[in-house]
Amino acid sequence: MTASCPRRWAPLCRPESHFSSWCSFRILLGALVLLLPMSSDACGDPPRYQSMKLKGVAQPRYRPGAIIEYECRLGYRLKRPPLPTSARCQADNTWTPLQEACRNACGDPPRYQSMKLKGVAQPPYSPGATIEYECRLGYKLKRPPLPTSAICQANNTWTPLQEACTRKLCPHPVEPVNGAVQHVNETLEFGSQVHYVCNEGYNLIGTKILYCELDGENVNWSDNPPLCEVMRCRPPPKIQNGKYSITDQEDFRYGEVVTYSCDPANGPDEYSLVGESKLVCSGNDVWSSKPPECKVVKCKYPVLENGRIVSGFGSKFYYKAMVVFECVPGFYLSGNNTIVCGANSTWEPAIPKCIKGHPGTTDESQPPEDVAPLGGGIIAVIVIVTLVGAGIVAAGLFKFLHTRKKRKAEVSATYSTYQRRD
Repeated sequence: MTASCPRRWAPLCRPESHFSSWCSFRILLGALVLLLPMSSDACGDPPRYQSMKLKGVAQPRYRPGAIIEYECRLGYRLKRPPLPTSARCQADNTWTPLQEACRNACGDPPRYQSMKLKGVAQPPYSPGATIEYECRLGYKLKRPPLPTSAICQANNTWTPLQEACTRKLCPHPVEPVNGAVQHVNETLEFGSQVHYVCNEGYNLIGTKILYCELDGENVNWSDNPPLCEVMRCRPPPKIQNGKYSITDQEDFRYGEVVTYSCDPANGPDEYSLVGESKLVCSGNDVWSSKPPECKVVKCKYPVLENGRIVSGFGSKFYYKAMVVFECVPGFYLSGNNTIVCGANSTWEPAIPKCIKGHPGTTDESQPPEDVAPLGGGIIAVIVIVTLVGAGIVAAGLFKFLHTRKKRKAEVSATYSTYQRRD
């Protein structure tokens, strides 16, 4: 009987071997070599582009320095000015980068304000390709209709189109009661706006400006029309010693009037209403003026020396009592001839004065009061005396000159006689 043992594989590196460390190092080194990428001295496959394709047949290997050429794909043509279409395998095993050097034969479909491309764009567009347009939201086809399709022509241009759609119209805005609608754009087309205003004395409740905008596939105004509500005032203030009419109302509409009056006086003097007797509701809780006062206003009896009262006679002078003055003969009035009893129980303006003389003369030109003025007879005597004196002086002067002349004649005659004797 023969016994056999199974075959055992000897380990690559035996622990008891003197070279076990060296053996383990070789195994690790081999594993690292397998993990490292294989070095290459060539560029990878040529890059791919949407508008360009490789010219000719691709080579299995491109070493540094190799050049490849691209050409436009079907339906594309070179851009103007032209861009580079060749790439070189560089020393670092990469291709020189390129931009898309070609474009659609007819280019992108034209854009319009009222129309948009129907469906999804499908470039490239070669001559003969047809595209269809439809109205944008907020627009509708014109009547009669215009063409909405364009064709890529042989000269690589699209057949021209006109705007075939027009703006939709919003419904006519509601005219508010006690207000008006202002058509700023003078149209109700999509994109226009209207302004609301209220009549005087009314408040605008709501949105003042509405816009014609999209509402699903149609157009409508951006908000509900506003309302015009009448302005109101709370009751005016109460006053002491007085009251106003219509005291049972909780509020007052714009333009309503309340009238104040004073109560009967308890003493000898009556109350005067100082201020505006009527107040008007002129805005939102705004009255036209402050409330008046009811009080005793009494001015002193006006006295004018050398003058008298022409009108406004009375024993008592209350608020707004008016007095007119004049001066007695020989005096003139300095100041205002009319005065009024003011709210502070004083005369406005101040009581004038009567000045002796006539208007235009001053105190310096008037003679002193203790010197009596000269009468007409005395003035005549003074004039006559002056004339007589002047005559006497003239006669004396004439006689003097005549005597002197006579003496000169006598001297001359005597001299002549003397000469003859000689």
